[in-house]
Amino acid sequence: ARPPAVRHYKIACIVEGHGEAESVPELVDRWIRWRRFSNFSVCRPAVRTTGSGAFLAPYNPARQVGIEYYVEVALRNSPNAILVLRDADDFCLQVGADEPGLGPRLASRARAVHPAMPIGVVIANREFEAWALASLSRIRQAGLIESGRRLEEAHPMGQSGFRPILPERPRDCKGRIAELLGRSYSSAVDQRKLVREICFTPAACRRAPSLGKFLRELERLAIEARCFPARPGFRGG
Repeated sequence: ARPPAVRHYKIACIVEGHGEAESVPELVDRWIRWRRFSNFSVCRPAVRTTGSGAFLAPYNPARQVGIEYYVEVALRNSPNAILVLRDADDFCLQVGADEPGLGPRLASRARAVHPAMPIGVVIANREFEAWALASLSRIRQAGLIESGRRLEEAHPMGQSGFRPILPERPRDCKGRIAELLGRSYSSAVDQRKLVREICFTPAACRRAPSLGKFLRELERLAIEARCFPARPGFRGG
């Protein structure tokens, strides 16, 4: 008798920035290989929104806005799970104590489109590039940063006598990377190079807690994807 066929699982990504359309699937693919999930893959490129306010805008398929619209687009690739990623920017500073955060708000709307589909929403605090800064040593070892360039941290020194790198605190991570590169930063050119060096270590997650959230969501989605019923020919939307 033939052995049962190994089922394959696909993760679709929804992002906001132009650079993230290629770099986020690259990061997810790195994680898949790091976890040795040979029966998982990521859809390329990621579904990308039409502008900075398109996620939060009320659902309007004619205008191609609202997170619901982008979930419907991602479903056309027949994924087994969907990961949504966007920058927090200053949104966390504008939410009251009794209001739901950006992540829960988007997750609730996204899951309403297809309640059975495993969907995760991750908010990079404050920018996706903060995750690269959390892996600064590895990026330096890869030769992506000019020798001798250092970050000037404004927060207090740690017990070790060094100022710890806390990339999620300040605004404008792109500007900080540009300082390290010694030139202007281009997400279309530089982001994929940086993504190849992002670490999945506990230390990197301590420096950038939203990176830890990203890894936990991928673990959850991988578990739930295996339980998602296989429906040949299924296409969402």
